[in-house]
Amino acid sequence: RDPDESFRSNTIATQNVALACQEMDVLMTYVSTISVFDGTSAVPYTEFDTPNPQSWYSRSKYQGERIVEKLLNRYYIVRAGWMFGGGPEDKKFVAKIMELAMQRDKLTVVDDKFGSPTYTHDIGTGIINIGETGLYGTYHMVNTGGYCSRYEFSKQILEFAGITTCEVEPVNSARFPLAAPRPRMEAAINYNLELRGMNWMRPWQAALEDYIQSVLLGNRVSVNGHQTVR
Repeated sequence: RDPDESFRSNTIATQNVALACQEMDVLMTYVSTISVFDGTSAVPYTEFDTPNPQSWYSRSKYQGERIVEKLLNRYYIVRAGWMFGGGPEDKKFVAKIMELAMQRDKLTVVDDKFGSPTYTHDIGTGIINIGETGLYGTYHMVNTGGYCSRYEFSKQILEFAGITTCEVEPVNSARFPLAAPRPRMEAAINYNLELRGMNWMRPWQAALEDYIQSVLLGNRVSVNGHQTVR
């Protein structure tokens, strides 16, 4: 929404870090986003597709990528998908859906935007793993298991959380106009990792179940005065 802040945080700040890495001759890892693509593809994007960012945020992230590529020889650019993670108190997407589902008997969730869920724990582990290889470059790093809509993702959240009292209803994204519309397709394939035989990212379904059971329910989610435990 604020182009100045986007470029200040994602482009200028990245340039500052890259210049410091250049001066000290150290490796840099830059986390970017699949939204550097325009979302018009009918299939998930690979690292060999041409970026065409549409929003101020995605443009600023892509400019950050270009700066890293220009200034450094030793770098990893890691593009993430729909990130999920955080503790119960953070109220990120997964915890928020669980909270709302405990309060309501119906949720309406967009079903015409698609992406690749990416567990923060898994991408963190993946960044450590790739950093030990010395195979510098740009990598997509999303959970496998195919892409999904927010509607499908939300249904899976409730199933893994054991919430059966709320119905999830699909709805067109036109019902929820945004100041910065999201691309229709934000799904990706870890093609570079696959070609190198290093695609260690697990299916998003397994990652989501692990996250809900071990982090959210395992830590007790306080929802509307109720305690849900594992």
